[in-house]
Amino acid sequence: MMSVTDPALCRRTTLRYTALILGLSCYAPFVDLTNTWFALESLPLNGYFLYLAWKFYKESDSANSRKLFRFSLIQLPALMLLMLINKKKQSNVEDGTLQPV
Repeated sequence: MMSVTDPALCRRTTLRYTALILGLSCYAPFVDLTNTWFALESLPLNGYFLYLAWKFYKESDSANSRKLFRFSLIQLPALMLLMLINKKKQSNVEDGTLQPV
């Protein structure tokens, strides 16, 4: 609906949130969600996603929007899979149920 009522807002929002995904993926190791490899492995994936969003921002024709949409169908599950593979094990030392990492 946003693309019909305000196409410029749609382009800005797409670019903004794509850049945010890249930033959050690089930030995940610093808050102990993942290891450093996640940031390195997800960088090409998120970089290409940001590139496609930039192309859509500059020229929002149907070809660019389709490329961006189709890549998002691959990128988002791949990002979640990388996060699952590279997650850090959490420990609960207070309960004594898990050993410290």
